[in-house]
Amino acid sequence: DDVLRHHSFANKYTIDDIHQCVTIDGKKRFGLKIDEATGKEMIRAHQGHSLEEADVQMREIVNPDEFSTIIHGTYTKYWPSIKDKGLSRMNRTHIHFAPGLPKESGVISGMRGSANLYIYIDLEKALKDDFKFFVSNNNVILCPGDVNGFLPVRYFRSVENRRGEKFPIPIDSFTTNDSA
Repeated sequence: DDVLRHHSFANKYTIDDIHQCVTIDGKKRFGLKIDEATGKEMIRAHQGHSLEEADVQMREIVNPDEFSTIIHGTYTKYWPSIKDKGLSRMNRTHIHFAPGLPKESGVISGMRGSANLYIYIDLEKALKDDFKFFVSNNNVILCPGDVNGFLPVRYFRSVENRRGEKFPIPIDSFTTNDSA
């Protein structure tokens, strides 16, 4: 009801339109559920929230063998900053990863299809160092990072562009201990 009353939607869309958006969204970013208290249907985003309090349905990853690959997709223009600081959640609550490259089997979300730089993460090493990783309902892998919202470079397994050309990872990133 609240969504349909919003000025951007009022008298333009119906509940059937919302159902269709949820159903046809290729990345499965949204879900529907019935609020048990009110009996009203509710729409939710599976991840990507900027609100700390958002009730995101996800489960913690405790076994690194569950995902043979996790990749953060970004753009080569950001590499100079990333190689110095690590990955940042920026204004979101989590850093987003995919369990493979776009268009691979089972990969529906987790990075933009236009990403041209792929950062492969050493999930086992990060979990051993107490970084938390979660998987959302639409198979996006999420990490809140350290206390400052970063996943340091030392957890990068490899970095390559869309053509498969490798980017060197700074050696000193493997010896520092700057995460919380």
